Amino acid sequence: MVILLLFGFMFTASVDRTNVGVGQSFVVTVNITGENLSGVNEPNPPSIESVDIIGSSSSHSTQIQFINGRMTKSTTISYDYTMVAREKGEITISPFTIKYEGKEYSSDPVRIKVTESKEQGVIIPAKRGGVRRPENQVFIECTVNSEAVYPGEGVLVTFELYTRVNLQDVNLASLPKYDNVWVEEVSSPKRLNFKKTVRNGIEYSKALIKQDLIFPLKEREIKIAPLEMDVVLGGDIFSLFGETRRISSQGKEIRVKPFPEGQPEGFIDAVGDFEMGVELDTSTVEAGTPFPLRLKIIGAGNLPLLSPPELPNTRRMGVFRPESEERTRIEGGTIKGERILTYLITPEESGFLEIPALKWAFFNPQKKGFVEKIVGPFRIIVLPSRRKSDTLNVRREDIAFIMPVDERSIPLIPRFLLLYLLLPLAILAASVYYVWERKKILKDIDYARIKAIPAELQRGFKRLQNEATPDRAELFYEELSRLLLKFLKLRFRINAFSLRRDELLKELQNRNIKDEFLSGIDLILKRSEKFRFAPTLPDREEMGHDLEKLKGLIRDLH
Repeated sequence: MVILLLFGFMFTASVDRTNVGVGQSFVVTVNITGENLSGVNEPNPPSIESVDIIGSSSSHSTQIQFINGRMTKSTTISYDYTMVAREKGEITISPFTIKYEGKEYSSDPVRIKVTESKEQGVIIPAKRGGVRRPENQVFIECTVNSEAVYPGEGVLVTFELYTRVNLQDVNLASLPKYDNVWVEEVSSPKRLNFKKTVRNGIEYSKALIKQDLIFPLKEREIKIAPLEMDVVLGGDIFSLFGETRRISSQGKEIRVKPFPEGQPEGFIDAVGDFEMGVELDTSTVEAGTPFPLRLKIIGAGNLPLLSPPELPNTRRMGVFRPESEERTRIEGGTIKGERILTYLITPEESGFLEIPALKWAFFNPQKKGFVEKIVGPFRIIVLPSRRKSDTLNVRREDIAFIMPVDERSIPLIPRFLLLYLLLPLAILAASVYYVWERKKILKDIDYARIKAIPAELQRGFKRLQNEATPDRAELFYEELSRLLLKFLKLRFRINAFSLRRDELLKELQNRNIKDEFLSGIDLILKRSEKFRFAPTLPDREEMGHDLEKLKGLIRDLH
């Protein structure tokens, strides 16, 4: 995994520790970071009661990075203020201020806790770069935007890496595991983009590792297993250069609350904030001819997961399982967009067909209550089915005879006329097959899923052809693994994206997939992980070889 540090003007204040004793010293460090700091002045320290500033020093450092062939240079000026607290209690170090290029900047306030000290006199802390090994210098933090949700309500899970030391290398050891949830990946950066931040008054470099949006499927507690990483320390306040450590995030638990009592008619599992509308293409139809009714649900919530509303069945019409079309995006910790459900309705008798009102309801977590929606009823005019004539009146003089002329027979009915007579039969046969295929797709979701695989593959292979260049190798292998997991999800109806590689292979093995196919799947996923996170990149020939392997594997499994 590549480590990248983003530069920009920053003005921060932090302390070396947040718990000190009366009479003991502590250091407040003020950092000014930017690409060009010529002419910047020293910060103005605040006046703090019960705290004395007994000394100060400054230092300069420069860091150079090459990002996409462009050199970026950053300078950091650090000011260390040694302070002593005279009284115990909670003390707030007010913001430092500075003026730079006509603007005034202020640091965040820093809080420390001062307790009784058994030692006397001032204790000067160790200098930068010493052998002191304070705790929590590098760690992973898992945060969720909510610890108590309802079934179907989205939870944003974020994993971030914090460090106060230089890291030589980092590698993912294990991904987090979720149980009884639907997982939508929000972000999984190929590079760690570190930015400076102050946490609990202490300055760190922070980078996003992974972010997922999960939806609980049942009313039960969700346990989030830790994410683990191997980090190679690059020295600094740690004495051992190149030391490798395994760190992990803390486990998290999310409570899934039951829905309130009094669920209205039409509520199934929709959770969020939605609007609903209905579209009909026609108001007149023949008996026995299917026509579409489109139900459009727009809003934010568990759009991909909600069960389609059921249209009321009546004696005079038949309703097939709806076909679903989604246009969604992840935004603000939830899924936003629209979902269109197309129902095929077949009127069975002529006359007036009334489609009863559709009652649908969803649960709004923000309002903590149910919202009911009603559309309809709708009235359709059903015309009698047109019948073909059973007989054909034919007159003798209209019949073409074959008359002998010079020992030859001349057909008066041209041969191409036979094609015109057969054409309606061919169209009728194609129509019957189309209706049969359509009904099968609507009734059998597994069959529909398999039928959709070629279109998904065609789009995926086209994207891979465009990415098959060494300078876009990371995107190529990301799309390669994504296409394979998408195929496995559609073909075998498993949530391949939320499983670890070993769990995925075990699940496929349980479905009696041959070992040779399992080895091929394992090889493609391993190579994708290798080239997505390793500093070395493959050439075009290797990428083309991996693409052909994927094509052959999918062809054999499909």
